[in-house]
Amino acid sequence: MTPFPFSPPWWQCCLSLPDEADKVLVGRESGMLFDYERGGRGRREFRTVIEPLPPEGAEFCGQDLLDPKVPIVRSRWTTPEIDFQTEVFAACPPDGQFTVPPVAEREGGEEATAGWDGPKIPRVKREFFQAGGEWGPEFRTVAWSTADIVYAFRVPIGAERWVAIGLGEGEHTEAGRRILRIEADGARPLVIDPVAAFGAGKAGLCRVQARDADGDGILRVRVSAAPESPDRAAFVNAMWLFDGPMPSEAEIFSGRALSAEFVDCGRPALPRRRFLMRLVVKNWTSRPVSLVPSLRIRTLERMVCAGPQLKVGHATRVIAGTDFQARSDGTVALSMVEIPPSGEKEIVLAFDRNGYQGSAVDGAGFEEARRTAVSHWGSLDLPYGKIVIPDDRIQSLIDSSIRNIYQARDIEGGLPAFHVGPTCYRQLWVVDGAFLLELVTMLGRPEEARAGMSYLLGFQEDDGGFQLKARYWKETGIVLWALVRQAVLTGDADWLRAHWSRIERAVDFIRRLRTSGRAANPEAPEFGLVPYGDIDGGISNMEENERLPEYSNTYWLLIGLKAACEAGRMIGKDVREWSGQYESFLAAFHAAARRDMTADARGHRYLPIRMGATDTPQKAQWAFCHAVHPGHLFPTGDPFVEEMLAMLDAARVEGLVLDTGWMKDGLWTYFASFLGHAHLWQGHPHAALAQLEAFADHAAPVLVWREEQKPAGCGNEEVGDMPHNWASAEFVRLAVHLVALERGDELHLFQGIPRSWIRPGARTALCGILTAFGPLTASLDVSATEIQIRVEPLERPCRQIVIHTSAWGGTEPQIFPADRKIALQFATGTHLRTK
Repeated sequence: MTPFPFSPPWWQCCLSLPDEADKVLVGRESGMLFDYERGGRGRREFRTVIEPLPPEGAEFCGQDLLDPKVPIVRSRWTTPEIDFQTEVFAACPPDGQFTVPPVAEREGGEEATAGWDGPKIPRVKREFFQAGGEWGPEFRTVAWSTADIVYAFRVPIGAERWVAIGLGEGEHTEAGRRILRIEADGARPLVIDPVAAFGAGKAGLCRVQARDADGDGILRVRVSAAPESPDRAAFVNAMWLFDGPMPSEAEIFSGRALSAEFVDCGRPALPRRRFLMRLVVKNWTSRPVSLVPSLRIRTLERMVCAGPQLKVGHATRVIAGTDFQARSDGTVALSMVEIPPSGEKEIVLAFDRNGYQGSAVDGAGFEEARRTAVSHWGSLDLPYGKIVIPDDRIQSLIDSSIRNIYQARDIEGGLPAFHVGPTCYRQLWVVDGAFLLELVTMLGRPEEARAGMSYLLGFQEDDGGFQLKARYWKETGIVLWALVRQAVLTGDADWLRAHWSRIERAVDFIRRLRTSGRAANPEAPEFGLVPYGDIDGGISNMEENERLPEYSNTYWLLIGLKAACEAGRMIGKDVREWSGQYESFLAAFHAAARRDMTADARGHRYLPIRMGATDTPQKAQWAFCHAVHPGHLFPTGDPFVEEMLAMLDAARVEGLVLDTGWMKDGLWTYFASFLGHAHLWQGHPHAALAQLEAFADHAAPVLVWREEQKPAGCGNEEVGDMPHNWASAEFVRLAVHLVALERGDELHLFQGIPRSWIRPGARTALCGILTAFGPLTASLDVSATEIQIRVEPLERPCRQIVIHTSAWGGTEPQIFPADRKIALQFATGTHLRTK
């Protein structure tokens, strides 16, 4: 059976190194995916896709990774005559450090607009550039600032260069509204009104001959608002630097001016990088076979074929040891190759990005670069080895998840920023981020998570609430929980004390929310709860005819208020008033829930997420699962929770709950973790383990997840980013908690592990995972004759450690003190005994 029987029909995998600003991906067809552009053309919205074309009639045999920790992606196709394979990866320098600087660095500001013709500014007709002045791709983004915009180019000391400055006014359609002053080292200043010079909705170039007059090896170009300009904001779209004569405007705009150093001013300065792809063709037959290797190119950029190099836009260059020839159907052909009987041929393609200038690579060069890449990935300081699972599939997904979390990370303002994904979710969302940052802390990297926490805390509004989305009241509860969880895991009461005023303001916001609008009306169904709000995860609730009172915000605000009370007790604050608020809030919820409970078509009683709606019973029940764990709003064994879980379990397809997310009749892959955690908290470890297995079943062969997908055979629709790193975080969290789960003042070990992990040679271990009781180091090793358990003493108070033994035939959990080392042996047919 395939390791991933329900993998999505299409997938993509990130190739770039951790913290890289240029996120380059590879798709299922081995296509190189460059320059994701949200709102672009096409379902997957990449400005450029370059993919090798397998021979006509070839059958796709699969794709995999060289290693879960090393994103070298291998794909294979076959025909009766030949075997066609690709292998692709990011090249790394031998010393592990990138020393080639970007083309230019922006000094003193970062303001930029990715949609210069976006909805917040007057719309002017935009077309892709044709020589003569219409808008090209380089004019769809812009550097913008009320201060000076300065770019510094590195040049030889004293060098002269021609500079072309691209301008296309995206806000004003009348002359005289914005006048710019352009200054370059060693050149006379230039004043220009872009609308007057080029026309409304037109783009054009200003050209200056600059010189490094002060001999510092830096050539600076400055764009500012002229003193007489009514609009005091300056902008610039693009710059080209030429070492030699200035080409014509048509040559520059068409992309034929290949010698240019180019800066897309509306995008961050991207590092120069190289990606390598090897095509290997094997001949199965006893006669020679000829093949013309080809590339399919789908791009919004200009494409220029020039002998052995193919240039796509300003950022991508493809080179090989042979010439390229463009065809009328949008494909590009390489030179024909002859494969001898039972022989093979290989071709290496180099994809150079952002001005990287390398030479063609042969097979030996590819192998050397591959070895260097493997070594580089192996040397990275990522938190591997913290979790050891004796199941190769689960362990591979854990390691890949950790790598993907760091690949999606960016450096912002000098600090690490953990992002949910590399494309459409390339930011830290409040709910996703809370769990992502919890995992990073659990893995022993709290200092890295603190930057993300500072980001979240920075969104607190004057009224004390957190509301990045309109009427998404739950964000206040989520941030409270995340803040307190961070303090609990690190044992850092001082950090919690430093944020106490934020907690007080957030609690006051919840109090006022409960006494506002219909929540204050004793006749309203939401009395004592909160006014209607956005739900997310399957239901918006924000359409004018659908604004119903609902429970998702209540669940999370209760969790947040409970966390705030815990925070107060941690640092010795009097929280009796808050505890009273929490109890009255919880009582109001229970009263409303008893009133609104209903039954699904199978007879399972459940609480709909919206009051008075006819939604699918399981739709958007993510917040309920969170209320069970990590919210702990209900005691273990609560009948209400049991009934809700029965309803969700009955709606499973392929092991996952169907139609609980945004996709109609779709599967929200990492909802498996939400449900699995709820089952684990309720004392159903086998059900929790089943969710981990179903979660794994829906991974792609390159060990990543899409947010939502259809069941097998029901279509190829997809929702969300990929790799989706809330999914990555949830998979690792659930795996950890099956081994070790905090239950109040107790730590429970090995409750969720299966019998299949108890076999000779198997090892299950957590090595320094942060818990509420400090770092946990615990192991379970199995030999042919016995099981050995080791648990290191915990650093912070824990009433007791409970070791579950059912996985190897025990019936009762064993209880031990937490302040000393535990060393146990177990042999089949005997009892555990302490050494």
